[in-house]
Amino acid sequence: YLMPMLREQYGVYTPLHGFVDDGGAYFVSYRDPNITETYQVYEELPAFLAKLETDQETLDGYILSSYSSYAMPEGELSGALTAMTSCLSGEPADLKLQYMRELKALTPDTLKAYAAAYEAMMEKGLRFTAGGAAAINAHEELFDAVLNPFGTVDTSADPATLGDLAGELFPLFTGESGTPEDAVAFFAENGLMDPESTADMPVSAAFAEEFLAFLSQAVGLPYEADAEATDEPLTKGELSDILNGWMSLLG
Repeated sequence: YLMPMLREQYGVYTPLHGFVDDGGAYFVSYRDPNITETYQVYEELPAFLAKLETDQETLDGYILSSYSSYAMPEGELSGALTAMTSCLSGEPADLKLQYMRELKALTPDTLKAYAAAYEAMMEKGLRFTAGGAAAINAHEELFDAVLNPFGTVDTSADPATLGDLAGELFPLFTGESGTPEDAVAFFAENGLMDPESTADMPVSAAFAEEFLAFLSQAVGLPYEADAEATDEPLTKGELSDILNGWMSLLG
């Protein structure tokens, strides 16, 4: 449910789900371009489980996959490390065996019964998002509080510059960080930007799209410039959206 919905449909880099013995279930979506949609996917999980129709044979395939990870033998060092951490955390020595027995006892009916637990989680659980100020402020109605411990300023509405465009791409080609001026000079020296270019020049959607299409052709990426892009100057937020779309092709 989570992989098809979050990763394949909504573009989350990695959705994670697990259980903490003394804390219950948790969900994590890493490098998630959406906030509202992801929370909606979580909230619909109880209903999905409640109406899920599966047979024991299908379920056994999932059970075997999880069971085999528990049954995998450990080496001398990893086994010793597991024993030490279990001792320090107060875990029972046979906890892994307990999990394996519970897995073997799982049936389609007991799986459906988890819908109530997830329903309670949606009603009483805690949720938080960490990320860019622009994205969080755009969805601040979802949260009881929005924290800004580092005093981050939302610059998404500021004019985008050539230095912004070059600066984001510079590390991909050089493996190094640098100033916007360094980045523009690098692309100019390699014939990818006009020699007279400066980091403070404004950037339009048409220029950004054409530049990315040129780079894509050079490295074999299937990217075509947006034919409807205009020569109107971009904001930093708009440029970020264009760059994120292009970088998603890199995996």
